[in-house]
Amino acid sequence: MVARNASAERIITHPWFWRCIALFAAVAFIAIHQISSNFQGSLLSSSPSSENNHAGKHEEHEDDVLSTYRDPFSTDRCSEVDLKDLKSQHVTTRTRQCGYPDSLAPIPRDNIKWKNHHDVMVEEVISAKYLDVVIIGDSITERLRGTQTVGTIPIPEYKAVFGAHFNPAMGGKLNGMALGSAADITPETIWHLENRWITDSLHPKLWLLLIGTNDLGRSGCSKRNTLVGILHIADHLHKMRPDVPILFHGLLPRDGPEGERLSTDDY
Repeated sequence: MVARNASAERIITHPWFWRCIALFAAVAFIAIHQISSNFQGSLLSSSPSSENNHAGKHEEHEDDVLSTYRDPFSTDRCSEVDLKDLKSQHVTTRTRQCGYPDSLAPIPRDNIKWKNHHDVMVEEVISAKYLDVVIIGDSITERLRGTQTVGTIPIPEYKAVFGAHFNPAMGGKLNGMALGSAADITPETIWHLENRWITDSLHPKLWLLLIGTNDLGRSGCSKRNTLVGILHIADHLHKMRPDVPILFHGLLPRDGPEGERLSTDDY
């Protein structure tokens, strides 16, 4: 316990940790402000009247899902990638053996602690109201919740930092929620979403995705497979909440399963 607390204290006091949380908050705040001020009536608008107007447009481009996922600043370098094309190719374009059979199929983890942690997050989702942003991810996101190792180890220091930006009761300018479990891969995230992570009451102004690093590392999947999984999550979110924009956070640098340095710059 002493060692864990010392390790957590080193991370909490390290400048990059604060910068990372502040960056999350700044990006979400700017995106929400940009959406609300400059994109009324567009695909990124959340007004009821515009929702009806662009419903038909979504149907016209249902095969080109990324046409509805342009970020507020139109800088998405994947904007010309066709998700349907990626789905049709992802099985045959693997560069190494992937740890799961299908990027598009939801997969629950056979671990009672993981499922218990899922249930805890479901309860939070059910009681959530008036959220500005929901961050969806893996262990990085779980730490923002104030726990690690699928909810079994509390780290309140992290929760305090997150709350300072995403909890008005703790001084935050935004009201946010973090949903993620340690070591989650994209098929597990899809399973979360299909099993009550999205309820009638959960309707944020913005989704923020930081997911996929474990597909590359833990599961040893190709970058294309990982991209398909990420976009499949976005596709699911968009179908459930077509009026809520989705912000993609680039994957942080990491090593592969064999110690090689991985890069996602190709996509």
